[in-house]
Amino acid sequence: MFGASISYISYITIITLCQEIFHIDYLRVIGYIFTMATNKPKILFVVEKELIERIDNYRFDNRINSRSEAIRRLLDECLKIHEGDNQVTPLA
Repeated sequence: MFGASISYISYITIITLCQEIFHIDYLRVIGYIFTMATNKPKILFVVEKELIERIDNYRFDNRINSRSEAIRRLLDECLKIHEGDNQVTPLA
């Protein structure tokens, strides 16, 4: 119970700071805070700056909310294409 109240105070502090300093709507902040935690597996990988720019261009062109969602969609589409192809092509 004590830990929960500390977390609650921390959230209130973050929300207040975002409102006062950055003029961000508190509902957006609350939504972000409570959607961060997940039990889904995570993957960390390194890419070139140019690839990040291409991913971001895809993201903005398709009005996707996050870079992670853009990467998920791109991977899903590429895997669908690959799975539909009977011939496996090696990566260069």
